[in-house]
Amino acid sequence: SQGGNVYSIIQSRMLYRSLGQVSSTFKADNRRNLVSVLAKITPSPDWSVGVDRINLCDGNCTWKKQIVQDLYPWDAGTDDG
Repeated sequence: SQGGNVYSIIQSRMLYRSLGQVSSTFKADNRRNLVSVLAKITPSPDWSVGVDRINLCDGNCTWKKQIVQDLYPWDAGTDDG
């Protein structure tokens, strides 16, 4: 389980429209350079999108200027819908 390695939880405001963006600011360093993100898809009670352990550094730990990641919806299967 990776749960013991969580450094912090970052929350942001909700995005109510289908188009738009939300941003958050957080600190990272050469020891804490991985980020995971999870976002709920409303109004569904059990659909979400996310990424797990995206590395913010290149091979020599210089910071990446931009990361583009395709996201696919995931049904947690906890409810009908």
